[in-house]
Amino acid sequence: MSWTYTQVFDATTIGLRNKIRLFAQENNSVRQQVTDEEIDFVLGEEANVYMAAARVAELVAGRVGAVASKRVGSLSITYGSQYYSQLAASLRARGSLYQVPTAGGLSKSEKLAEQQDTDRVKPQFEIGMQDIPGTGDVQSPVLMRVEP
Repeated sequence: MSWTYTQVFDATTIGLRNKIRLFAQENNSVRQQVTDEEIDFVLGEEANVYMAAARVAELVAGRVGAVASKRVGSLSITYGSQYYSQLAASLRARGSLYQVPTAGGLSKSEKLAEQQDTDRVKPQFEIGMQDIPGTGDVQSPVLMRVEP
């Protein structure tokens, strides 16, 4: 299990891991809560770095417990799971702004591949399903065929 953090924030795995650590405030080498391997796993599960950072903040919240504090002379710092839970909610809200909606069946090759898939569920509705043979140019009530 490894823990690394550098000032590299590019699109490489290391750069993305550093962004997640920065956003989730898991970049202090003294308080190593989440390993590189865990961050890499979360990065593969979530849609973007903000959602991944939110998941990491949730992991830290679960591991920190109720309250943790440190005192050195007159200086003290206290952090608890509630802070990381609120941070996770904030990161999730930001990450939701970067979600990209998708729509299927927009390209001819995608439609053709779907029609040729022998394991797909037959659609309930088809183009031409209510056409009456002999009443128009439609020859049979079958699925629309897309030529490549």
